[in-house]
Amino acid sequence: MNVGSPEKKDIAIVAITRKGVALGQRLRRLLSGSHLYLPEKFAVELKLDEHPFSSPAKEVVREVFSRYRHLVLIMAVGIAVRLVASELKDKHKDPGVVVVDDAGSFSVSLLSGHEGGANQLARKVASLLGAHPVVTTASEVSKRVIYRPKSLVIGIGCNRGTQCAEIEAAVSRVFSEHALSIKSIRNIATITLKKDEAGLLEFARKHRLPIEYFDKETLCRVKFPSSPSPAVLRHVGTPAVCESAALLSSGSNSLIIPKVSCNRTVTIAVARFAFNGEREKRGKLFLVGIGPGNPEHMTFKAREAINHSEVVVGYKTYIKLIEPYLWQKEVITTGMGAEVERVKMAISLAKKGRSVSLVSSGDTGIYGMAGLVGEILREQSGDEFDIEVIPGVPLLVASAALLGAPITSDFVTISLSDYLVPWEEIILRLRLAAQGNFVIVLYNPRSQRRKRQLAEAREIILQYRPPSTPVGIATNAYRQKQEVVVTDLEHMLDYEIGMYTTIIVGNSATFTLDGWMVTPRGYQTKYDLSSETPQGIKAQPGIEF
Repeated sequence: MNVGSPEKKDIAIVAITRKGVALGQRLRRLLSGSHLYLPEKFAVELKLDEHPFSSPAKEVVREVFSRYRHLVLIMAVGIAVRLVASELKDKHKDPGVVVVDDAGSFSVSLLSGHEGGANQLARKVASLLGAHPVVTTASEVSKRVIYRPKSLVIGIGCNRGTQCAEIEAAVSRVFSEHALSIKSIRNIATITLKKDEAGLLEFARKHRLPIEYFDKETLCRVKFPSSPSPAVLRHVGTPAVCESAALLSSGSNSLIIPKVSCNRTVTIAVARFAFNGEREKRGKLFLVGIGPGNPEHMTFKAREAINHSEVVVGYKTYIKLIEPYLWQKEVITTGMGAEVERVKMAISLAKKGRSVSLVSSGDTGIYGMAGLVGEILREQSGDEFDIEVIPGVPLLVASAALLGAPITSDFVTISLSDYLVPWEEIILRLRLAAQGNFVIVLYNPRSQRRKRQLAEAREIILQYRPPSTPVGIATNAYRQKQEVVVTDLEHMLDYEIGMYTTIIVGNSATFTLDGWMVTPRGYQTKYDLSSETPQGIKAQPGIEF
């Protein structure tokens, strides 16, 4: 391997595992002037500053050690020590070496912390990755190493309209009085009624803290140490918020700080997160609709659910669509036809106390996994866990948006896949929909093995609608290789159609307009739509029409 002749200011990142390579690629994009060295077997679509190697990692480290000013080794510390040990010469000449575990949890200044700048680099890498910097140089830490694990859960209750500054002052006061560090807060816990509490949300964003919400019924079931508050019960439906929320979120049986009231506007309680089997955590299963595919059309709530999940389960094609949101997640993928196994795996993990996102394209309740989860749970018995359905932009809506306004009036959706539904039943639905003059949205119109059904469906619809009926065809809506066509019943089979295609067949009123497919809602029967001047509207001062 020849690493070339980089300038001394450059940084060499060396990764040796698949997970480490993914972390290295992320870090390379964030660290200006850095170069990534990765095993050849993990090299896919190489970027300019990525260098594959097939030689042993020891040889790679030997070469970059003498050519770069800083090294970031993504591997276990023990491995890193063995790789650099034989290269050490002089603390004034050796490069600064930082070690990052391939989970991205810690950034360790290993060598030349002060002279070589490894301490500063370790902090910078930690900041970029959201990791913990580990610096042991005596002069840097005033002869003390302070480790602040994020182990505290802070339960917060507050009056409506409480400002961020008030919440911050209350938290700072309580933590200072009890000699605790705000840097050790793992997350905030509170009642669901506070999801739109601007001051609390601002405080969480400012300190980069996630918030876990609990409904009043769940909070009511918790045994808390302080006296119940009649006022809280009257206003939010539970006798306690901060203590109950802290206990639930931490999984602990006790509080290290019972409820403290600050200026009668904010209440705070603190519990320590229960680790290593102490925590009897109630699992949660998020049923997430990720939308049509483009991240721009994925809801904030879907991203939030995935962010809060330890495990993400899904069909391999859909998992690829959301890869940017899967950093440090356990990911389980299956292929086509393995839906039952996929759902059973997600349920099993949730029963074990894990937080799991089971993802579906579009909306999880429209030909997605939500229904199958219900079917399986009806047949199973076992431990309870929480379920939350996260809606997504349905594929029919995405396809309709690309075509114009084809489903403005009544419509039906029919899947042409006869894998789970007998073809005879699908034929009956097609006839009734066509006879009822509904706009018809066809899902799963054709696959490699299933070709005749689409032709038969077209023949059935032609019995009730003329060949000139507008038809919209959207393939890979809002994904790569997107194709959108507006045609008619007569010519619809002339185009390439597959499993990722959605077909929308218009009703008797549907028309086309400059590439748009439009189904009238019925306004033309009640209003004069030809006039360009709005009737009966008077402009208000300061409002332009």
